[in-house]
Amino acid sequence: MGRLLILILSLFVSLQVQADEQIKVHQVAEKYFSAVKSYDVSVLAGMLHPEALNKFRSAFDGAFGGSKSEQAQKDLLPLFSVSGVQEFNSLTDVDAYKRMTAFFAKAEPKLLEIMKSSTFSIANVSVDGDVAYVNYSMTMKINGSPLSQDSVQKFKLFNDNWLALLPPSGEATITNLNTRYK
Repeated sequence: MGRLLILILSLFVSLQVQADEQIKVHQVAEKYFSAVKSYDVSVLAGMLHPEALNKFRSAFDGAFGGSKSEQAQKDLLPLFSVSGVQEFNSLTDVDAYKRMTAFFAKAEPKLLEIMKSSTFSIANVSVDGDVAYVNYSMTMKINGSPLSQDSVQKFKLFNDNWLALLPPSGEATITNLNTRYK
């Protein structure tokens, strides 16, 4: 009887811890989506996992050091408001991310308006060890018509905080860079 009670209590505690983590991830995801919606570059950069920032940065490092380095420099350095690879290399991962994100905000002001009117709806949160998966739906109006997309945003624990990994669009950007400039 005593072993059964211990097993039941252990299961209850385990389920409670899992539920607590899901609530934490849900709250972090809401903050993250709010920053996406308002295009708050500083908040977004602060919510990205160092692993994501490093992966983002490494893709550009690879492009600048690849066989098509000259073309990569011509095409990509302006995204960071730098004049050369040495200046780019002096940027932190966070600063590089902020600069590129700010570049797109300036280059595409309509994007900011679209993002402001977008909505994010979290459908499900699941936690598997130190990685959480947030299934969500994003709806935005393009030329007055709503366009919805379902996606998954991953978060990973870092120093007891849930931080975002690269979104699917970020992963696609890395793939495109690797294909085009290496």
